[in-house]
Amino acid sequence: MPSASDVAPELASLRDFCLAQGKYLAGAIKTDPAPHLREGGVIAKGFDPELDRLRAFSTDAQTWLGEYQAKLAAESNIASLKVGYNKVFGYYIEVTESHRDKVPAAWTRKQTVKNAERYITAELKNA
Repeated sequence: MPSASDVAPELASLRDFCLAQGKYLAGAIKTDPAPHLREGGVIAKGFDPELDRLRAFSTDAQTWLGEYQAKLAAESNIASLKVGYNKVFGYYIEVTESHRDKVPAAWTRKQTVKNAERYITAELKNA
């Protein structure tokens, strides 16, 4: 078994490396990360430009969808319409049966579900 004096020089030579790695990791991790890793939000903004770009894209997409839903609701006078997503059809506009007569002719019906119809628009399809 090696003695402490034999190992100490090896550890001392790694000190700078360990300090550099500690700084690197401290810069990578948010100061206030999410409580669970599955929630994401662990990597700090500015650490990786590509990750920042993808995060912005995701945030902007959600903002656009919310604004688009509000625009459609105002234009069609269907306050209860929802923009949703499923793996089969992608994004769609859901309108309850009670508002079916208000649906603009430009919308294309994609699916019928219980008590509602789902539609798509060219703008939503291209988004």
